[in-house]
Amino acid sequence: MQMCMTHWNLLRKAIDDRGLTKYVPNSGEEAVKKVHAGKPDPLMSANLRICQTALESCGSRIMGHCPLCLMDEDNKNHGVDPVSQNWIDGCCDEIQQEYQLSN
Repeated sequence: MQMCMTHWNLLRKAIDDRGLTKYVPNSGEEAVKKVHAGKPDPLMSANLRICQTALESCGSRIMGHCPLCLMDEDNKNHGVDPVSQNWIDGCCDEIQQEYQLSN
């Protein structure tokens, strides 16, 4: 499962809007090292939280899809408003609080 560029860019913007970009590594390799060390950066943390929630909600059918696109599509099919921006904002708000507490 991988986020589409639209949702990835919205997630990056949400991290930036909260002043957390300074904690995001400049390369994917650095980000992976931080994850393996048990200290994922804010962008990776948000991505992992969204993917975990989507996996819990949708099960294996999430594989091969952007989790936020799939959730929005499911909601549209059931006459419910999209949730992608709410998920992005919610997890980024939580991460911002965690970084404020730890620094």
